Amino acid sequence: LMSWRHGRGEVVFCQLDLVDRVGREPGADQVAANLVRYLRTPLETRSEKTAVCIDDATAKVVEGLGFAAALEPKALSADRHVLVVTGGTGGLSADRREHVAGFLRKGGDVLALYADEALAADPLFAGRVKAEKARVNTAGSIAAAPHPLLQGVGPQNLHWRAAADLIKVTSNDKDFVSLLDGLAGALPVGKGRVVFFQVEPKRMADTAV
Repeated sequence: LMSWRHGRGEVVFCQLDLVDRVGREPGADQVAANLVRYLRTPLETRSEKTAVCIDDATAKVVEGLGFAAALEPKALSADRHVLVVTGGTGGLSADRREHVAGFLRKGGDVLALYADEALAADPLFAGRVKAEKARVNTAGSIAAAPHPLLQGVGPQNLHWRAAADLIKVTSNDKDFVSLLDGLAGALPVGKGRVVFFQVEPKRMADTAV
């Protein structure tokens, strides 16, 4: 059995063959009753946010990962948007920095994909995070932490065959939550937060090291 939420609805997959078994096999009776009971229960409402990107290059990165992306609107809503920024942009301009800071103060979520040294050093973060190059080999060296961002991620999902040159995010800030030994993390800013994710696919694909 598997449930897949999509939009406001849900698809339930049942791989157990119940045909001509309901009314004959107690196990089939129980599964059928459970399915009917489950489908009668209203779905919990959940908010979905749109990924909005700081520029065209970032939008292409997000779309390249298989997700829909929109360009940053003039008015950001903490309830409806997740703002995506990436490394390699040289940091934020002063006007854009103030825009992002205001979004965070109001409780907005910012996703920082593949932050580099320049982005981590941006005044937006007030020196609270640093980026450092690291050669990573996960064979038995990275443990998953019990955190909502890693739900469903076990050690078996964190291994790859070759070492990879990545950029980790570190912090001495007591409020910073480091995950996967710095390959991910969360930094509260104002009423919002910045979530860092450092496992860049193109770096993972480069086995030259």
